[in-house]
Amino acid sequence: MIDPRRDDDRNRSDGMFAVGMKYAGIATQFALTLGVLGYLGSRADEKFGWSPWGVLAGILAGMGLGLTAMLHQLEKLDDGGDSAKKPRK
Repeated sequence: MIDPRRDDDRNRSDGMFAVGMKYAGIATQFALTLGVLGYLGSRADEKFGWSPWGVLAGILAGMGLGLTAMLHQLEKLDDGGDSAKKPRK
């Protein structure tokens, strides 16, 4: 005989895995933004001789853009994906 509670547990764990993957995607996007802009700042250092200011500017810009994108994605995730329907304050 099949236990219906097992199906509920499986559905719940599948949902938790999906949410976890969304959070992992958000963290990956932040890390890549930070890394790419840090790298671009490093290249600017090499080209223009700005060392270390290009790297610092790139990392700060990456943090700013990454945090903005992360907060926006987390808002959408916490709202259940319907943040487009809610008016912004």
